[in-house]
Amino acid sequence: MSHTSVECFVLKSINYRDADKIFTLYSREEGKISAAARGVRKLTSRKSGSLDTFNLVRLNYYESSLGYKTITDTVALRSFRNFKNVPNKVSIAYKITELLIKNTKEGLSDLDLFDSLYRTLSLLDDGSVLGTAVFAHFLINFMNSLGYSVNLEKCSFCGEHLSRKWEGVWFNPDRGGVVCRSCKSFEREMSLKEIALAREIRKMEEKSYRFLQKDSPELMRVRDLFDDYTSYKLSL
Repeated sequence: MSHTSVECFVLKSINYRDADKIFTLYSREEGKISAAARGVRKLTSRKSGSLDTFNLVRLNYYESSLGYKTITDTVALRSFRNFKNVPNKVSIAYKITELLIKNTKEGLSDLDLFDSLYRTLSLLDDGSVLGTAVFAHFLINFMNSLGYSVNLEKCSFCGEHLSRKWEGVWFNPDRGGVVCRSCKSFEREMSLKEIALAREIRKMEEKSYRFLQKDSPELMRVRDLFDDYTSYKLSL
């Protein structure tokens, strides 16, 4: 049996047998993995608290000759306890983990995606930005990690750079980017303000937090756009 140590997020758990659980984890070292924890549902278990959903943990596991992983030791690194008391942010976190579970393969490490998940949960936890903006931020970067990069700089057809002289902006989900009036057909229309907001959300730098602390129709439309874009691309 081989023994391995990984730093990972707890994405999901399901009960197994009388006192065990099987965990879906996203690790820095190995990407998505599944591992069982024996006796973790017992009141005397020392591992139960550290393996709460959304926690960042350092754990050791051993792997059998058949490939089954069993967790032996855990250390909680960060619990993100602040956002766990806010129902709408918990709902967002579940949507994010579900996307990861359904659209990543086991054993494939992606450091950018791991770092994006850490940043997303940290933003949810510190309360500086609305959950709506944080979710949109994750969607843009998640799609980029899957190879569906979002173009917010120039027309996806003719290549003309976006500027104030554009009389309107449209978004083409097939191309994953903005479209000018000359090239548009049946795409969803966006405003220049919404495009500027989407750019801020993609970077999510501290200087942009002040734009993302209050709900607005523009913020909701940007969130809905990238939610729809994600659903569209992942359904192909």
